[in-house]
Amino acid sequence: MTPDSLIRHEGEVISVSSDTVQVRIRSQPACSACRAAGRCFVPKMSRPVIVCRTGREQFREGEPVWVQMEEGMGKISTRYAFLYPLLLVMGSLIFCILMGMEEKYAGIISLLSLFPYYIALSFVQHKITREFGFSLARMERGGAS
Repeated sequence: MTPDSLIRHEGEVISVSSDTVQVRIRSQPACSACRAAGRCFVPKMSRPVIVCRTGREQFREGEPVWVQMEEGMGKISTRYAFLYPLLLVMGSLIFCILMGMEEKYAGIISLLSLFPYYIALSFVQHKITREFGFSLARMERGGAS
């Protein structure tokens, strides 16, 4: 994994357990200059908290860290969050209209089709969490790299 293929944000460890660490992301004014700004969730949220698996590495509360994710994983997660639901809604809407259903009922059914999608995602959440996990890297005492 090369540094260019990573999306990184500064964070601070707020909680440590046996195999996970909770990190609060520090939003920065430099986010607008980031190459991933259009696909990133951090500027849109106020100080999000990320849960990361640590493996054997130990962290302590208050420690500054880099929260990082491979850029390709961000693209895949965008598909699950936005593209697939859009295709589902549009596909069910077109199908219902072609079957002769009134537009208002077709629209309602199309929106309701999202419930099974998100319920199915919740059942495979543990698999998705393993696939799209964030990693942590210690921050050098000098600050950003």
